[in-house]
Amino acid sequence: MSMFSPSSSATLRDACRRCFAFLVAQLVVMAIFVVLTIAAAKRFHTAAA
Repeated sequence: MSMFSPSSSATLRDACRRCFAFLVAQLVVMAIFVVLTIAAAKRFHTAAA
């Protein structure tokens, strides 16, 4: 029955927000890694050519 208490729902909402923030941070890190990899590949390609 404690699952339906307002404090539990607030905790669940906080956990959901934390999980969402973690996923967003992972996506940002992945995007930065991809951009850096592409930039490095382009630089290496232009240096090789």
